[in-house]
Amino acid sequence: MPAQILALIASTIVTNGIGGITAANLAPILNAIVNLFTTTSPAARIYSVSTTLTIALTDFRIGLQRTINLAAFNAQLPTPGPTNIGQEWVIQDLSGNLSGYPVTVLPPAGMTIVGRASYIMNEDNQTSRFAYYGSNIWGVEPA
Repeated sequence: MPAQILALIASTIVTNGIGGITAANLAPILNAIVNLFTTTSPAARIYSVSTTLTIALTDFRIGLQRTINLAAFNAQLPTPGPTNIGQEWVIQDLSGNLSGYPVTVLPPAGMTIVGRASYIMNEDNQTSRFAYYGSNIWGVEPA
């Protein structure tokens, strides 16, 4: 979260100039600071079905534990805002079956994941960490 706050400050200064900081464009920065001190540990959840996974802004770690009705499916990344710059989402294969039933991770409309329209997770026990960098750009770190 501190990286997100610094990114918001830098983005605000670059966009508006040091003299252009107003209450309106300072609000996301102040909200991020408040969240830093009021947010509990990041959310983790188990996903056990092979239907479209909608990832929430409040998610952090998602464990894929699919053992019945296996099929390939899509995972939709959330639509981030300015306060989500630097935020990460982790998807991990807990059942070791991605090679047979891959997951296609999709960015929100108009965005890319390292310049691509999607990212395919297809290695058993794979862990991938997706990060939002702002300007409609996502990154991914496979483990």
